[in-house]
Amino acid sequence: MGHLRLSDCRKKFINVLPEQQLGEEHSSLDSFRKAVKIAPRNRKEFSLIVLTNENRILIGLKHRGFGKGMFNSFGGKLEKGEDPVVAACRELHEETGISVTVKHMTESKIGILHFTFEDDPVEMCVHLFRVNVSCCGHATDKADNAASEQILVDPLTIRGCDEITPEWIENFYHIPLHNMFADDSIWLTFVLASKKKVVLDGWFHFLAGGQEVNTIHHHFVDIKTDPKSELPKSETMTLEKRLFHRMHSKSIISPSPKEFNEAWAFSKVVKKSLRCNELDCIIDVAGGHGALAAILLITTAATRAIVVDPAQVGRDSVRKAWADFFPEKELRYRHECLRSGLPAELELALKATSRDRILVVACHACQHLSDETVKLSCKFGVHVCVMPCCQKDPSTGSSWKAFSKNVSFPIEQTMDILLAGKAMSWNTGQEAGVRYDVRIKFIDSKITPQNRVIVCRSSPNDGEVPRTEKSHRKLQQAYRRAHKRQKSFYDISKLVGMHPSLHLVGGFILGALTSALLFRTREKINADL
Repeated sequence: MGHLRLSDCRKKFINVLPEQQLGEEHSSLDSFRKAVKIAPRNRKEFSLIVLTNENRILIGLKHRGFGKGMFNSFGGKLEKGEDPVVAACRELHEETGISVTVKHMTESKIGILHFTFEDDPVEMCVHLFRVNVSCCGHATDKADNAASEQILVDPLTIRGCDEITPEWIENFYHIPLHNMFADDSIWLTFVLASKKKVVLDGWFHFLAGGQEVNTIHHHFVDIKTDPKSELPKSETMTLEKRLFHRMHSKSIISPSPKEFNEAWAFSKVVKKSLRCNELDCIIDVAGGHGALAAILLITTAATRAIVVDPAQVGRDSVRKAWADFFPEKELRYRHECLRSGLPAELELALKATSRDRILVVACHACQHLSDETVKLSCKFGVHVCVMPCCQKDPSTGSSWKAFSKNVSFPIEQTMDILLAGKAMSWNTGQEAGVRYDVRIKFIDSKITPQNRVIVCRSSPNDGEVPRTEKSHRKLQQAYRRAHKRQKSFYDISKLVGMHPSLHLVGGFILGALTSALLFRTREKINADL
């Protein structure tokens, strides 16, 4: 079996442990055994599953037992008489909720790791598996010599247990090797970095002191690679699912799954309706937890977002969970009433950028908040998008409610249309020198029945007067053409009126023509008889 030095490979990983913790590397198993002088020991068997999705890896933070407080792959001790493959399937499901068939797990086995310790007579024999999954819900093409079936994982169903909490590492070169057992810096780095399917056996002898010392004295790894064998391919988890899974893994309850879905769908409408590559600032009104503001920070060119809400919701959990998704961008909370907080933030934003690069949003704001948000935003001439809820008729006598009842049209839709009409009225935005192009868009009604997004896009009012004048000129031309024939008739009447003698001539001619016509008609009737 061929042997490959591993030191060059692990240099690619930024958190790899220092060489002094990794011990002496041996070139053969005989050399390792002579150095360690292993005596017969009690042997215990375990399973260990490395689970990846392209260049991402799912690992777990241990809460109790061996390795408490450290990250590790998933697995555990074999039960009495249990097959290693069956044990691997059981442990993976218990610790992550992911189900893998025995057939696939059998094909995913890549070797055995042996661990001995200076201060423990037990030898740990660990059966090693590498499972590559797809997180998009669709199987990818199978590569040569890859596992015969594709593992499809819904990231929303991944969950931990009281012993371990799963967590995706977005780039496995950033895996927290400094908080993992020392052997991971040796064999795991090679397995992850290799583009070929790796099969290996490893032997590791640790110094006394357990995980507190976490230092290897001697090691040998025998690596075999099949040049024709590629790793099973998988589709990358979508950004939406990655964000949701991050919240789930951090046990964040605000936003709720429904609120997250609403915020994500709302952001998609915004991105389709506005030039989001030209945005600088997002202001999320009544945003509470701030999920919508954060999603827009992640998915648009905006560099800062402010959540204006008097209530403190979620205790900044969204920013902490998603901070690495918007590095060098700012997410800030302002716990203040809309009427004072929004104008203050708009004034600050306009000092730093132009109004066409500012967007105000409000997802599921009540009737009053939606009206106020649109009114204040239009006063400053910035873009604004709202998805109203709890619509009510504030008019005197509830005239629009009565109208909706009479025409059998829901009051919710009526009030949304009225709000859109207010935003596109003739004088809206004039104070700021802008006009508004207003559209009503929709998100999936399965997410929420209040699914109408009112998109108000501002633009300079410079072209409004020329366009109005042009329309007015066209109307004048049409008016003149329509009255041209009538004018000609009146001109002839005037001409006749200027020569009174022509009235007698005209009367004589008209009488003669009439008499002739009557005479011919009478002759024709007599002939028929």
